[in-house]
Amino acid sequence: MSVNTILCLQSEDRSVLSEISWEFGFPFQNNGIWLPFRLTLTSGKRREILADLDNAGLALPEVNEATTNPPDTKRCVLGLSPRDELEILDNLLQELLANRRQRICFEPQEPNWTLAVEQVPEGYLVICWIDAGNQWSGHYTWDGLGIRFFTLQRHLVDFAKALAQKRLILVPPKCVDNDKQ
Repeated sequence: MSVNTILCLQSEDRSVLSEISWEFGFPFQNNGIWLPFRLTLTSGKRREILADLDNAGLALPEVNEATTNPPDTKRCVLGLSPRDELEILDNLLQELLANRRQRICFEPQEPNWTLAVEQVPEGYLVICWIDAGNQWSGHYTWDGLGIRFFTLQRHLVDFAKALAQKRLILVPPKCVDNDKQ
């Protein structure tokens, strides 16, 4: 049960394509509002996927809204409320594209992955790292795997526009956390 919403940031090189893609599921409420996702790093014929271990299809079990427990440690989720991580990433990208920043680094609350984008001559250096740890598992490491590639401004602009549009779809006005009211 996937929203079937995919967001991709691609390299400039089309002969050996590298990309970072996110596929999003349906938002759910559990001590905040969370958005499940699958993160895929692709470099040529190589591919790494960060997703729920037992639920790669993004169809999540029903969540008891009364619980105050954090999201299941196997879930790959972005926070939508009270902290909207899609909005944070969108704002960082807008600042980078407006030349108010030379570099951005985005790391969501859960699980542990980082997206860094830096302005370089003729375009942008994109780096994404993932590791096995997260804040709920108690496993913290700096070892991980990742991808880096060069991209052009037009690809970053397209990615930022797509993120802003997908955010409107993924974060509907009815998806409001009761704690904020």
